[in-house]
Amino acid sequence: SIEIRVMDVQECPEADLALSQLIVCALRLLTSEALSPFHHQKSISVAPLASWFLDCIQGGEEAVTRDRDTLRALGIHASSASSREVWWHLLEAGEAAGLLPAGEPGTRIRSLLSRGTLARQILQALDVSPEAPQRSSAPVSRPRLTQVYQALTECLRDGRFFQA
Repeated sequence: SIEIRVMDVQECPEADLALSQLIVCALRLLTSEALSPFHHQKSISVAPLASWFLDCIQGGEEAVTRDRDTLRALGIHASSASSREVWWHLLEAGEAAGLLPAGEPGTRIRSLLSRGTLARQILQALDVSPEAPQRSSAPVSRPRLTQVYQALTECLRDGRFFQA
């Protein structure tokens, strides 16, 4: 069985829906065995998946898996791939299989994958290094935090994506 436990809320419902469409597409690719046979998917060890999940919590789209069994189950024949690369692969496979709506939804998904996680965008807007936020040269001022989060509320109100 597949269980989705974590999906952060994005800056607007349009972003949430776009990511949900991509997740549904990925699930359809897996369950239809378009990427790999079920017996291969079922044989993947939990440990590398758990490790990659924890890496994703820390590094977002830059987290890398080197587990070849996991990658093969996702239809990737490389020795490693970042989470961003995996999602791009799933997007392209879904488009090729006709599992994603054409037009605006695909454009939105591509926009989200291109920009990276919302957390990374917020850090960038605050001029904080995502690799070492605790070691930034200067603390973020309260007015700057207010300005960035005000922009996020405007994204929610206007139904648009946040761009740092």
